[in-house]
Amino acid sequence: LSTKRSDSLAMMPNKKNKKTTLCLVIALILTCLCLLCVVILFVGLGITTFLLWPRIPNAEIVNVEQQQFTLQVVPTPQINLYFTFDVLLNNSNYFDININDVDLHLYYQGARLGNITQQNDTYAITNLPKRTENLTIPMEGIVI
Repeated sequence: LSTKRSDSLAMMPNKKNKKTTLCLVIALILTCLCLLCVVILFVGLGITTFLLWPRIPNAEIVNVEQQQFTLQVVPTPQINLYFTFDVLLNNSNYFDININDVDLHLYYQGARLGNITQQNDTYAITNLPKRTENLTIPMEGIVI
């Protein structure tokens, strides 16, 4: 009989065990909340980085028209071709971009023909507003 009684007394919870269990549950809940806050912070940082990371605007050349050409023999043989075209830009960034210079390399069948540059150090050639599609860059005063 005494053995059974001591076992039944050991099974009865006392106040100290209840306090310890309650503290452990609270500590577990707080740990889970802290981990959840850290996960939310990292996800928020990831989304912010994705949205604000600068992307190079996509460029497309359209409306290409040959205006004239000249043939030069002396001192070295060369052909000068004069074209007009529009450069369309698509800015997928969530912020405006100021373009100060444009450097366009021309290739034909893998061979480099030349390049066109437009630059201005004092002010922007053009401003691309955020989330813009199809903005034309003026290429007046180009140097070939």
